[in-house]
Amino acid sequence: HYKCCGDGIINYSNSSDEEYRRLKSIQMTKTFLDTFYTHKSVVVLGDMNDELDDNAYDNVFLDFIYNPNQYTFTDYNIAWGNSENWSYPTWPSHLDHILITNELFNNHDTTYTILAENYFSSWAEYENLISDHRPVGIRLKFE
Repeated sequence: HYKCCGDGIINYSNSSDEEYRRLKSIQMTKTFLDTFYTHKSVVVLGDMNDELDDNAYDNVFLDFIYNPNQYTFTDYNIAWGNSENWSYPTWPSHLDHILITNELFNNHDTTYTILAENYFSSWAEYENLISDHRPVGIRLKFE
């Protein structure tokens, strides 16, 4: 769970800026994976509190996005798709992501948002009892 909130703009000169903190967290995550999990099958998922489709200057995920031979966000189709499937529908935005390493590229089948509110009487009930975000799921196939 990366730092929430902010204005969508990375303030590179303010170490307390929410987007800057997320950027640094992403960079540290990538360094950790590159150092300790080279050639390993890894899934990183959760509430990353930022959008994949931000412009390049303000996109905290570029360290992963610019390494497509090593990493991919399997939920690009959700981020760029219909807002009805976004993970944070009341904002509205898609802030919950699934990142996989290249060792899993051939195993990735599908990624989807679980419309969990459909299993409750309303969005309000789901949000009150569970979360203000929807879960994002992934299906991986193995021989």
